[in-house]
Formats: sequence, C-alpha cells, structure tokens
Amino acid sequence: MSKDENQNNGDDVDSDTEENQVVEHGHKSGKADLAKIKIERMVRDRKLALVKVEESDVELLKTELGIDEADAKLMLQREGGNAYKALSTFITAHNGTLTTC
Repeated sequence: MSKDENQNNGDDVDSDTEENQVVEHGHKSGKADLAKIKIERMVRDRKLALVKVEESDVELLKTELGIDEADAKLMLQREGGNAYKALSTFITAHNGTLTTC
C-alpha cells in the first residue's frame, strides 16, 4: 500500500504537521487569539492614523518630555490630538514627576 493510500483508507496516521503539533500541545486557541490581536492592532492603528495632530503640539511634547517625534505623535493620537491630556497622562503614568532634559 502506498503512503497516500495508507493515509486515505481511514486509518488514523499521526503526522508532524503544524496543526497536529499545535493540537498536541494545547495551543490551538493561541493561534486564534494571535489572529484576533493582529486584527485589533490593525484597527487601532487605522483609527489612530485618522487623528489630526498639530506640529506645534508634537514640538511641545518633544521639548517638555524629551521624547522623539514618533513617540510624541503616538501620544497625541492616543489622546485624540489633545496635548494637555497627553501631558497629563504622561505625568500620571510617571507618578506625578516630570523631569526635562
């Protein structure tokens, strides 16, 4: 009997396919979770990209917090473009202390 016939005759044949390994180790739901997380991140990133960010606010955060432009833009996007709220969130996250360079 050929290998293909053996697999197709109804006998359970253990194979080392990725799917079988995932099931054996109990991580099949982990793959679904990763796919869901990936989609959620894509949606989040698209929503953040729609937030209008003023360059003056980016410069303010860069100066006051000593961070780079990409981080400043991301902070503003997360806070809906509100520089005051971004500063407040940053200060709160750092236990109320703000040190500048």
